[in-house]
Amino acid sequence: MRKFLFLLVTVGSFMLCGGELTSGKFRLVIRENGTAPREIYYDGSRLIRNLFYSWYVRGDWFSDRSKVQNVKVISQSENQLKIEYSCMDFLVQAEYTVLSDPDALKVEFYLKSFRDVRLGGIDPPGGFYLPLISRDKRFTHYYTVEKDLSLTLKSKDDFPLLLVGFALDNCAAAVATPDGKEGYFILIDRRFYDEDKEPTIEPGGLCYAKEVCRIIKKDEVIKGQFYIVPFKDNAGSAIKQAIGKFCDPDPEKRWDLLSSYRKRVREPLSTFAVVADNDKFTAGCGGTEHVFPQSVLPPKKVDRIALESAKNQPVFAQIVLKAKEDLKDLSFILSFPTLKEARINRIGFAPSDYPGTAFATAGMYPDILQNAEIAELKAADGNVSLLLTLMVPENIAAGIHDGSVKIISGKDTVIGTLDVSLKIYDFALPKRSSFRTAFLAWTFGTYEKNFKAEQYVADQRKLRITTPVEITAPADKEGNLLKPDRLRRDLKAVLAAGDTCFRLADVFMWRRMPIKDKMSKEAEAYIKNYTSQVYAIMKETGALPYVWFLMADETHRPDLNQKHIVWCKWVKEVAPELRIFSTQNHPLFEIADHADILCGPLSSIQKLQAKYGDSKEYWLYENGFPFTLGQSEVIPRSMPLRGRQAKLAGYHQWSSCCWRTGKKDGKFRPGYFHGTAAVYYPPEFGTSGVPVRSMRLINCTQGIIDFDSVDMLERLIAADPGTAVGKEAAEYLQKEMKKLYPDVYTISGTSADWDLFRKGVFERIEKLMKK
Repeated sequence: MRKFLFLLVTVGSFMLCGGELTSGKFRLVIRENGTAPREIYYDGSRLIRNLFYSWYVRGDWFSDRSKVQNVKVISQSENQLKIEYSCMDFLVQAEYTVLSDPDALKVEFYLKSFRDVRLGGIDPPGGFYLPLISRDKRFTHYYTVEKDLSLTLKSKDDFPLLLVGFALDNCAAAVATPDGKEGYFILIDRRFYDEDKEPTIEPGGLCYAKEVCRIIKKDEVIKGQFYIVPFKDNAGSAIKQAIGKFCDPDPEKRWDLLSSYRKRVREPLSTFAVVADNDKFTAGCGGTEHVFPQSVLPPKKVDRIALESAKNQPVFAQIVLKAKEDLKDLSFILSFPTLKEARINRIGFAPSDYPGTAFATAGMYPDILQNAEIAELKAADGNVSLLLTLMVPENIAAGIHDGSVKIISGKDTVIGTLDVSLKIYDFALPKRSSFRTAFLAWTFGTYEKNFKAEQYVADQRKLRITTPVEITAPADKEGNLLKPDRLRRDLKAVLAAGDTCFRLADVFMWRRMPIKDKMSKEAEAYIKNYTSQVYAIMKETGALPYVWFLMADETHRPDLNQKHIVWCKWVKEVAPELRIFSTQNHPLFEIADHADILCGPLSSIQKLQAKYGDSKEYWLYENGFPFTLGQSEVIPRSMPLRGRQAKLAGYHQWSSCCWRTGKKDGKFRPGYFHGTAAVYYPPEFGTSGVPVRSMRLINCTQGIIDFDSVDMLERLIAADPGTAVGKEAAEYLQKEMKKLYPDVYTISGTSADWDLFRKGVFERIEKLMKK
């Protein structure tokens, strides 16, 4: 089916060749390297500041602003310019055509791969952003275009994250001046694209990474096309005329955003089987893969939900109900006599205007773990998914543990019972995960009435996800600790809870140091006095391997970077073993020489590893891109093990629950960039005071279990390498890991493949431990 879409692209850049192309009211000023327009003018006013093509492959960003070769003009006329050049792995062709009635600039581009290229990685923004567009600063408002082609003028406050230009359901947008009288529309003719290769729309441009990681084959062509349609005083007329000229007359095709979604929901469920089938409903059971209302359960039948687990581990199973007649007031009774905690949640759909949909396509994505009760389940509703979560303690006996899930209709009518069998292996996962995760618990003042950070920290501990607890250690103006006993108590408490990466707040950061001249002798005395006291308490409590100072963050300004370098030196003089944590982006900062834990995108980490080798600890640092909605559940699950392959010790995401209150509707929305892929939902989706988990959080938890089990097996193999059991386990591990993730940029396999891999690891751990 051929389709169209109108959209806005608002941030970024794009460019061309020295000179100009002037046609009608358009004037394109070509960039000096010849690849794209540096500026686009319309009717004498600058419309767009920059255009450029950008992609992320092989662990680094590339764009047509650098490393271009063989730039040449293929053809040029009074209203058209066609350019070709090579850039790293691609031959690029771009064509710019000025059109009339209505006035528009048509941009068409093709990228042909010279070789097989791995797209993205564990630290996207991974993929292609074609093009990126940087608008003029005077455009501060945005039109949404409804199906009836009416326009609604909005400001940036009306959009999530302040990232204007999202494709919100079936609407389009345009940038405009505050009065709405001048601006431009971006129009995408969806007939141009192959059905399974349509771009998604990011605030920065057209994104071709529906899956964060994939391989672009040699000679594969990535193509794109869009129209820039300017307007002055006639926005409504301009968009109607453009639609009539450039779009299919069928409005439904024009606004159909759901083709990729429809294809996705038809994919077979890899982990499921039918566990119950009676005159009222059919029930299926399976793993943590996406289940859509239209998903078809496979014909396979089982007599119970069969689960496996180590000790000290959360266990997850999905239950899918499909009603044969309309059912009302459904509830569930869990019976697991040998377990202390069991819960069941209905998996609700994420709102389509959440920024987490950025890498996705339009559709209903099951993600929110809400209260399980169902007021009404109609036969026409299709599948309803629930997640069963069992917490297996460390001191439980190995073997088979039975339980059940009763399905109740009304007050007490049992309409079905699902038997559950849990096999517990005779070993426990470590209390502290070997993969250090820092899902920060940050929010905004408008949200704090409904937000208690401690609840989110405690919830992540249950899932064996460590998070950096903020420990306050206030000091006076000379750096003397005001409450050393409280610091000592807090450190012991978080160590006992199993945290592996918590940091000290209220330290000598540039914001909070109570000395005006932060490079003075007084500042040096303050830092050394404060640090020596904290260092002594950390050594006393055994916290040194687990606690770090975040004192080398936000060092993007050279002057601030130099201050942090001096502070690091002062710290190390009195506390040589105290570990300092530093975020590192492009370009790499000199502060890395003086820090112990270096945290950055994979492209930066690779350069740091080449320089420092094993003398530093490396963490992945990004804003949660593996946790954006719409991707395969294997993406967040595979992140820890793929990070392990890149010799990463941890993962740092700026916020797991960064929410703010909408100014107009009062609803919670993710807060700025930190909330782009928050793995919790605000309280409005659940019971007050209880953290509302996401399925993305659950699949990350699955990945951490995979990581720790692989780590445990490798340690056992290393301790006993010569035996037949050890050799077989080593061969199995190498073969299966290479199959599931041959390198850090590539993943394969379904949820069923990953579940089977873990089962094999568990079985071999138990064999080696019994030797």
